[in-house]
Amino acid sequence: MIKFTRSELESLIENDAPFDDLTTDLLGISKLAKLRVYTRSDITLSCLDAVSDISNIYNLDFKSKFTNSKEAKSGDELLEIIGDFGVLHRIYKSIQNLLEYACGIATKANLIVKNAKSVNPNCEVLVTRKVFPFAKKLCLKAALEGGANIHRTGLSDSVLFFSNHTNAYDSLDNFFADIAKFKAKLCERKIMAESESLELAKELLKAGIDGVQCDKMSVEDIANLVKFRDKNFQNAVILAAGGIDELNAADYAQTDINAIVTSAVYKGIANLGAKIELI
Repeated sequence: MIKFTRSELESLIENDAPFDDLTTDLLGISKLAKLRVYTRSDITLSCLDAVSDISNIYNLDFKSKFTNSKEAKSGDELLEIIGDFGVLHRIYKSIQNLLEYACGIATKANLIVKNAKSVNPNCEVLVTRKVFPFAKKLCLKAALEGGANIHRTGLSDSVLFFSNHTNAYDSLDNFFADIAKFKAKLCERKIMAESESLELAKELLKAGIDGVQCDKMSVEDIANLVKFRDKNFQNAVILAAGGIDELNAADYAQTDINAIVTSAVYKGIANLGAKIELI
């Protein structure tokens, strides 16, 4: 489980309110108030724990009937926070923004996972490192809480050759010849390569690659590759990537690939509302 540190959460609030809240301070109100956050659409929840932690930092009383990864219906009240009127105004927009982005990612991830697993329970949905700049932790946390898994967090955790790598060779045959060396050198890791064609994907498998990431290949070509894999290289991993979202995830999953690789979860935010009222 990914958790934000106290300093990260304090920084989130202080970025929006580094000094005074000029507008709220003009009112001079020092009374208890209640902040309610609700959803205007069906969503999958993420980062409620972060909001609870922010509430604790600022001595506010947080309550919610929901937890991360649960689904909420349009109109549901997601949480309430009770505390000083001025403090609630200081934090509420940052909290709303955090939840809107996190729940948007979690909701999208959950839809893709559900659609893929409806036809292939063994097909995983893996999210890429193509996250918002400076927001990797938030994006990956939300995707995990939506039911997806992580493809790669960065360049240091997995091996995946692209054409920009293999183009450095005089010929693909020379790259193929090095695959055995790569596997010996990183014996604990899978050696993966991307392919944009059925022909190259087959050649990669023949050369001993541990797995192929099929980029923007048709469902038909991927289905043919899976059949080729199952007949000749049963232990190889086949991933489908490129333009896959909740609308076509099931089409790819039904080919019996191992996983879908997608960045689509990072598109869109949840439609939430927030109200502050004096008690």
